[in-house]
Amino acid sequence: MKLIAIIIVIGIIMTFSISAQYETLAGIPADSPDYSNYITCVDSCGQCETSCKANTYRMAAETQNKEEFCNYLPEAEKQLCKERIYMTKAITEKDSAECQKITNENEKQGCLLNVQTEKAIADGNEAECNSLEADFAENCKMAFNQRMAMQTGDRSYCEKITDENAKESCISTVAMMTPSAEIPAATEENSAESGLLSKNKSLIIYGIIILGVIIIAVIAIVIIKKIGGKKPLQPIPLMVQQQKFPPLVMQQNSQMQQGDKK
Repeated sequence: MKLIAIIIVIGIIMTFSISAQYETLAGIPADSPDYSNYITCVDSCGQCETSCKANTYRMAAETQNKEEFCNYLPEAEKQLCKERIYMTKAITEKDSAECQKITNENEKQGCLLNVQTEKAIADGNEAECNSLEADFAENCKMAFNQRMAMQTGDRSYCEKITDENAKESCISTVAMMTPSAEIPAATEENSAESGLLSKNKSLIIYGIIILGVIIIAVIAIVIIKKIGGKKPLQPIPLMVQQQKFPPLVMQQNSQMQQGDKK
């Protein structure tokens, strides 16, 4: 029992010692996924809470696009962190003004390239790329035509690409996205077969109707012949008639005899 009690006490002490390592992170709520990741990081590495804080702020800056989080990073990383946010905002909002905040010239031109490409695609207008420097404008047009070809399945956009490798890659990708030339032919053949089957069905239906009419007509003729073939009713013989009404004949004979006597 004493051993169990000691283990429990040690566990409680360790829990409090670990919890004491957690810090409140500015701008990151304690119930947020970012703070949960921070706790996991601290628990996994023990005494590296400083690194965990930096990682947490770095991830929060990228996922939330909040420039202020970059200020909690080591000095060497602050500007790079901010410039990533400028580029992300510039592309998502199609705002080239955000690109102007980037100090590295190549990064700035790359940002402007992405912004103008997104504008060109949104407007469906390749001319949006012409505002860039010559080399970047060419890259913008290539990206525009590649993206438009993917979105529309129209190979003609690929044909506008000047780089042969990029053009072939674009054409191959569009070919995989759209049916081949043989498939429409097969479809037309199937359509023709379907039309033929439809016509055959119609002919079969008409044939059944005509056959039904013929059968009905034959049955009607047979019935008429049977009715017409019966013998007509024979007239009743006179003798039978006389035998059928003997009192009336006897009365007429009696009246004639009385007239002769008179």
